[in-house]
Amino acid sequence: GLWLEFELPDQVRVEFSARSEELGAGKDFPGDLKCEIFATKPEHEAGYVLINGGWANRLDVIARLDEHGKDRLSKDSVRVLPGVTYRWAVVRRDKTLHWFRDGELILAYTDQEPVAGRYFAFNNWASNAFYDDLAIYALD
Repeated sequence: GLWLEFELPDQVRVEFSARSEELGAGKDFPGDLKCEIFATKPEHEAGYVLINGGWANRLDVIARLDEHGKDRLSKDSVRVLPGVTYRWAVVRRDKTLHWFRDGELILAYTDQEPVAGRYFAFNNWASNAFYDDLAIYALD
């Protein structure tokens, strides 16, 4: 991941632009836009992982500490289209993490014992992902 060198406030709104491009001739488009938020250290799966178009552009996921874990929240993907820029917003208020794409709620994850980390990262698996226009708003 590409880790932000700024610690997030506990109650926050994080916004950014995200897009995924084709991989090249003969390769399937994976979708797979991903960020990590509230990680306790700047390492993969140390907080929440949000994935749009994961698993071959089939699933949207909010996972706590393990993107393959049984406690992850997932649904059929609001698919990622190649070359399209999406505006993400990730908002944490109290014990709920809300994830929006272009103003539409994708998933909301309520955690009775929220991960108390402060790190944020852009990430991907095998996609040609681009991120820009990061904005962070403290909600405290």
